[in-house]
Formats: sequence, C-alpha cells, structure tokens
Amino acid sequence: MNDFDYLKDSLKFIESFNEPWFVVGGWAIDLFLGHKTREHHDVDVGIFRKSQLTLQELLLKDGWRLEWMQKGVGHPWEKGQYLELPIHEIWGFRSDPNIEILLNESDENNWQYRRDISVSLPRKQAIFMRNGIPYLAPEATLMFKSRHIREVDNQDFKAALPKMSAQQRSWLRVSLVSQDPQHTWLVDL
Repeated sequence: MNDFDYLKDSLKFIESFNEPWFVVGGWAIDLFLGHKTREHHDVDVGIFRKSQLTLQELLLKDGWRLEWMQKGVGHPWEKGQYLELPIHEIWGFRSDPNIEILLNESDENNWQYRRDISVSLPRKQAIFMRNGIPYLAPEATLMFKSRHIREVDNQDFKAALPKMSAQQRSWLRVSLVSQDPQHTWLVDL
C-alpha cells in the first residue's frame, strides 16, 4: 500500500465531477513531495467557486448532507444556493472521513488567492498532478496556511521549502510580503 491509497479512496466521491478540482492543505504538500510527511485529520478538496452548484447537485444526488461554514458554525447548504465571498468552506457528511470543500477564486486563466485576488497564479502553474491526483501548487497552498499558522502549517512549510523551485519560493516571498511584510516565514525564504 502506498502513501496515497487512503487519499485515492477518500476522493472517490469526486471522480464523476467534470469540473476542475484539486487536493489542498497538508495532503497537497505531501503530493508535491511524493510521500506522506505527517498524519492528516481530513481530506480537503478545492474547486473553483464557479463550479459549486455542479458539485452540490452531484453530492446531493449521492446522499451527502452539506453545510457551509461561517465563523466555525455550520449552516445547511440549500439546493441551488450560490455561496459568495467571504463564505468559502463547505463540509460534506456521509462517510468517514467527512470532506471539506474549499471554494477557490479564479478567472478564465488564473487561480486567485481568496483574501486578495491580485495575488494569483496561472492555472497551469497552480494545479499539479501526482499519481492521477490533482493538487494545488505548494506555494499557493502555503499562502493559505500562512494566515493563521498552526504547528502543522510550519511542518508543511519546512517540508516543502527545500523541494520548491526558485520561482515557487520567489512567488511565495513576494505574495507574503504583499500581505504581511513581517511574516515569520520570510526569514527562510
């Protein structure tokens, strides 16, 4: 059994979704590195906000109970309800593990950082593939993790940094400076 068999099994729910999707969070860092670096408590999947109702329809047909989150409180995601910013987190309940879906911003050509859409990456640079699993680029993943740093976020940063290209590190450095010129990760970048 390889490090990603559990992840592949957990992603079966989205196999028939015909829109772009990608693993985010700690599993995205592990996919980038090619091996599991730590334990994960859930599976986080990103989709582009524009595709949310297509995914909602698919999951409701499959028997999922869906809630959107705001300030840690779940609210039923009603059929056909389009979620706007600042709402970006959806939880799906049906199986173990439950799933977390994170709505990502985009335009036709670019992935955009939700907190400041001027921070962006071309889609071709934002979504990678390993073992048939799409995942968000490490620099974009770390940008999300940089806001409210937990110990696992520091672990992911330290694990990914040596394997990131100069271009990826430069993008992350410039993006962090634009949001927080005193960010603690800048010393290592």
